[in-house]
Amino acid sequence: MISIHAPWTEVEPLVDQALKELRSDVLLFQLHANERSITHRLALYLEQPFLGWNVDCEYSRIGEDPSVYKKLVLPEDDRLTHFDADGSRVYPDIVIHNRGHSTPNDNLLVIEVKTTWSQVSDQQDFRKLSAFIGVYPVDQLLQYRFGLFLRFGEDAAVISRRLFENEARK
Repeated sequence: MISIHAPWTEVEPLVDQALKELRSDVLLFQLHANERSITHRLALYLEQPFLGWNVDCEYSRIGEDPSVYKKLVLPEDDRLTHFDADGSRVYPDIVIHNRGHSTPNDNLLVIEVKTTWSQVSDQQDFRKLSAFIGVYPVDQLLQYRFGLFLRFGEDAAVISRRLFENEARK
């Protein structure tokens, strides 16, 4: 099992292995399948390299209390239009974590995915990932060790990626 303290240089090859396997599902991309279909397949491919961790899609819970959800509250000057002041539930595309636990040591990687045919701005995902790794000073969010943005083309290749890492957690 990869450690929560592992540097990105140890985590990245495991992600790359799953991305390579995802290329076998190229038809999903050619058909412009829904992002959820793509993230589901990627999550399946992430399970083997991340043995010992839970890999979930659109997981919105925090800890073991079923009434507690992940919420996103951004600073007033950076609030996204569809988030209210009290925070709205957020569903990261993919998380690699210890399900049912809520300390920073239980949250390794959060991934947001976009496709070239998506009309949604990357900036929204960049803000979410920054919040999820603890860049914004909000207490209600879990702090993931790493955040990763992936944009896919129609051939299932990653055409852009951006790593998010909270320098204070190194």
